[in-house]
Amino acid sequence: MIPKSKYDVIVVGAGVAGCLFSRNLARAGFSVCLFEKKAESELGYKWWDSVIKTVFDEVSLSHPSGEELYETGNIHFYSPSREFSVFARDTGKTYAVNRRKFGQRLLQEAIDAGAEFHEMSEVLEPEADVVNKKIIGVTVKGIGPVCADLTVDCSGLKGIIRSQIPFETEISKDIVDKDIFHTYREIRRKRADYTDERFIVCFGKDRGMNWVSFRQEGLVDFFAGRMGGQENCKPSRETVAELVEKFKYGCDAEIIAGGFEEGIPVRRPLDSFVENSLMVIGNAACQCHPVFGAGIASSLYGAHIASDTAIQALERKVTTKEKLWAYNVKYHRSELNQAFTFFDVIREFVLRLSESQIEFLLASRIVDIGEVWGKKELQTPRGFNSAIKLLLKGKKRLPLMLKLKKCLKRADRARGTCTEYPIRYTPETFSEWRKKIKSCYIK
Repeated sequence: MIPKSKYDVIVVGAGVAGCLFSRNLARAGFSVCLFEKKAESELGYKWWDSVIKTVFDEVSLSHPSGEELYETGNIHFYSPSREFSVFARDTGKTYAVNRRKFGQRLLQEAIDAGAEFHEMSEVLEPEADVVNKKIIGVTVKGIGPVCADLTVDCSGLKGIIRSQIPFETEISKDIVDKDIFHTYREIRRKRADYTDERFIVCFGKDRGMNWVSFRQEGLVDFFAGRMGGQENCKPSRETVAELVEKFKYGCDAEIIAGGFEEGIPVRRPLDSFVENSLMVIGNAACQCHPVFGAGIASSLYGAHIASDTAIQALERKVTTKEKLWAYNVKYHRSELNQAFTFFDVIREFVLRLSESQIEFLLASRIVDIGEVWGKKELQTPRGFNSAIKLLLKGKKRLPLMLKLKKCLKRADRARGTCTEYPIRYTPETFSEWRKKIKSCYIK
């Protein structure tokens, strides 16, 4: 099928954010064109990711079931040296979601709602009215320009539209390497006679984390990720190779899924997700957990908020930045974003620590990795109850503890600043807010 020359909405990228947004806009009666670079059969990774259960009700999406689910369970967390460990029991508040099955269901819901899906269609760049600073559509490889009243970038870290906006904008076009989690993952078959069922996570090693999981029936899941912008860090692929060697008696040699590297944005969400006739959602908007990179729940939440805003704007036939600004406000003021921003300040602090300092914080239980991961009760990060308790617990590392105390104050201030996000857009109020949020970070 050849795309029409004009739609109400063009969505770039058929991940979870792109499919949910497309479904919602098509259900509202708008013409939606969903472009995806991959073939339909290749959509969604062939592994699981953890997703908090409550998000499905929040975004009006039926809960995953049957083949969309993997087994959940307890986690063993280890410090960088593996000399200290924490056993975190599963709270039952998350699903282990089959990315491929879930992604295909979302795509089908979008198509059933009336969205026009074009697989193997590579969007090259935005079409723009530079004079009026407005995105008017996209250029598709082998097809040419396709126009829309609203363009939505759900293209992941690369941000095909976001990164090529051809005029001055308050959307951050580039994601710097220090804000990227460089990951590598392999899924192998588990040997029938191997009985280990643990999920083992090592946090803080080589400026990142790694895991090996025997939890899924018949499978072994190897993962490693490291932060960008760091010197002398072991590549994630090499870390996984070491894990495979260590557990070689439990798995086969063949890689049945994964086997490739991927970058994930790990920083607080972009300060703005909108421009005239443009919205940015999901990984393209850095809507991921800034410590672990998990992004399904936050991308669904972002798509839900964005679609509500877009429907109202399109009904009024006004898609200016000012009209789309409500998406910024609701996301940035949300408890989810407050938590992500808090953890982003913590992340910046941790990246400046040595492995021995991270070891101390974990071993002394000053930092509860189970809480950060989300397996324990946590609404918004609570910090420490008192500076006295902190200093008594960490008296042998007083300089480190004083720095951590200052970091936690800045993190709390950043979280509070999220609730002050300007309700209406003016260049002056937005500039002042950006200065305030940036002041919460180390200069």
